[in-house]
Amino acid sequence: MARRRRTRRWRHRRGLGILYKLLSVIVISAAIVAALIMFFKVDKITVSGVTQYSSEQIIEASGIKLGDNLFLLNKYEIYDAIIAKLPYVSSVSINRKLPDGLVIEVMDSNQGGVIQHGGEYWIVSAQGKLLGKRAEAGKGAVILGITIEEPAVGEKIKPAEGSERRVEQLLELFAALEKKGMLQGVSRVDFTEDSVISMDYAEAYAVKFPYGADFVYKLSQFSIVMEKLSEQGDIRTGTIDLMHEGRVNFIPD
Repeated sequence: MARRRRTRRWRHRRGLGILYKLLSVIVISAAIVAALIMFFKVDKITVSGVTQYSSEQIIEASGIKLGDNLFLLNKYEIYDAIIAKLPYVSSVSINRKLPDGLVIEVMDSNQGGVIQHGGEYWIVSAQGKLLGKRAEAGKGAVILGITIEEPAVGEKIKPAEGSERRVEQLLELFAALEKKGMLQGVSRVDFTEDSVISMDYAEAYAVKFPYGADFVYKLSQFSIVMEKLSEQGDIRTGTIDLMHEGRVNFIPD
């Protein structure tokens, strides 16, 4: 009987010990949360990165206010707000800098080209995002042979029926040009021929690709040809035909 009473007392004390430990954890956690809410407030917002927008525009688009709590900010909501309100921005990174700082790093999209629609020119990023519109073609490659539907600033390019394959190839070509650092040299991309993609480059060369090409490889071939022509002092303009596997033709004008 005495042994049973001792066992019950031991179990009772053990249960109380577990309860006290649990309550201690809850109290400590609540104290930590309260301290985070009370003391870690946004006092300084820093904007970095490469963008055409001012720091003030980015901070306003983010919706962040001085005095907001650093640990209650929703990074995903901030990202979405900036991307939606500032079309040229392609990436956003938000980092806390304790005890009271917040760093917003943004990068703009590289402009790929412009597509005419409804008497206006829509600016397309290298990733296919519509950045805006203007009355004249202006800077960037003029894209021919592609029809778009329902364009809207900040939205992805929506190809009209029959242009789906061409848009797919355009974005693959842009990605390769961006990777090779050659995007800014392009003044025209033409899809009006059924099996040929034509590109004007550096105001000197018309380059022809087949559909479905490995554009990174083809651009490497193109670069080699340009280097050889330069080494030879050949300043002629012309067509560089990359239509055939393993063979490159330079046809002077």
